[in-house]
Amino acid sequence: EIVYITVDNGKAVTVDIDVVADTAKAGDVYPITITGTDDDGNQFLESVIWTKDNKGVPQSTISGTGGYYNFSATTAGVHTFKYRSPSGAESEWTVTVSPHQTVAVINLTILESNVPQLESFRIEVKTYDGWENQIPVPPETVVKLTGRMTAEREGQTGNWTITTLDDGEQSVTIAVHNKEETGKIMVDGTFLGFFEAGGTLYYAGGVLAILVMIVLLVVIIMVLRSGESDYDDDDDEYDDDEEEEEQASRPTAAGPGGPPPTIVEPQREDWMADLRMDDDGTAWAEDQNGNWYYQEPGSNDWESWDD
Repeated sequence: EIVYITVDNGKAVTVDIDVVADTAKAGDVYPITITGTDDDGNQFLESVIWTKDNKGVPQSTISGTGGYYNFSATTAGVHTFKYRSPSGAESEWTVTVSPHQTVAVINLTILESNVPQLESFRIEVKTYDGWENQIPVPPETVVKLTGRMTAEREGQTGNWTITTLDDGEQSVTIAVHNKEETGKIMVDGTFLGFFEAGGTLYYAGGVLAILVMIVLLVVIIMVLRSGESDYDDDDDEYDDDEEEEEQASRPTAAGPGGPPPTIVEPQREDWMADLRMDDDGTAWAEDQNGNWYYQEPGSNDWESWDD
């Protein structure tokens, strides 16, 4: 008679893990095999319970049964997991998870709500992988701006300084790895900003406007001065009339510029080149050398005017 005896393994006194690596990147999935060993050295697949920080590990991190499990790397950092067999044998596994370097989420913060035209404002950018791990903002990140604004990155950080140009509501868009995030800012117009935004055309228009104003000012001044000149001419004419009247009322002065010749002249003598009579009856005679002599009424003597 043949007797068949089935020998099962005993209770696990130790448990061991077989895994691809002790480092992983977020998004990696590693298969895990747990092997139990009894007192007789028999090895077998062993079911275990997983804990971390004295709490059960969720199925989203480690799933499986009967010694076959899958580990899904998610949160970056150093993680230590304990696994325990029904017999009480236990061990632990430590794995270091690093973030994935592909950007899945962009967090854009504009530090101002309003900014004057031609002034600058700052933005802060944070990027995350698909498992909510923050990662450095990649160097290939692109900043898209409206309103002819310009951006300058502050070193290798996630901060940029943006300088405005056009006024009105403007947008800032961060783009990287096919992901985009947009924010808005209001740029308040200024006098200098108006001309700067218009460039050469606005400056030329401004210069032309100034020239027009100068021409108008010159015309106004000329008109005002012309009015004053007309008034002065009238005054001069009035003064000239008064002077002529005064001269007419004054007695005629004697001398070379004396009265014109009278109609009835005294008897002319040979030495006289000219002979005249003024209104008061005084006779005036000029010799050949241009010297003047006068003879008062009732006198027969000629007196020299120069004496």
